Amino acid sequence: MRIEQAHGDDVWIVAPTPGYVIKFKEIDISRDIGGAEFRKCFVNVCHCSQLPPPTEDIDEDTLATRLDSGDLGYRIPISIGEIDCVRDNKNDNAVKIDVLVNSVFFESRLAPPSSQFFRHFFCMVMCEAIENKNRLKMGDIEQMRIFKRPPAPVIVEVDENMDMQVYIML
Repeated sequence: MRIEQAHGDDVWIVAPTPGYVIKFKEIDISRDIGGAEFRKCFVNVCHCSQLPPPTEDIDEDTLATRLDSGDLGYRIPISIGEIDCVRDNKNDNAVKIDVLVNSVFFESRLAPPSSQFFRHFFCMVMCEAIENKNRLKMGDIEQMRIFKRPPAPVIVEVDENMDMQVYIML
């Protein structure tokens, strides 16, 4: 894995290690582009050692018990990449998103074939994080005033040769 320091000490540029791909056959991207449109979506679950692991290392039984009791406090630190457009095997447009987790967490809880419960839980956490990152608005949207007619121009230039007026609005 390659790491480059960028922008001082506040950012790392990391080349993640590939883990596995989650494919969604149809996601609704209409709110992002306007109009009803469905696309395939590929999520690359990757890992690196720079991202911190969860503060608690719990097994599937403990996680299931906590979820059954209503305790939703288990957190998995993840980094969500930008939405990208790629071509699938049929040369159709598809959505691609890279998701990054800690390498130790990945190897112990997501990589083993017997980790189906953790993978399903992680998929729910990841989908919520992607939705939150790509929300339509942040905070309350306030009312705005829009003039029905533009205000009177401050400067009016008259081109005598072409008999045209140019308005400069301030």
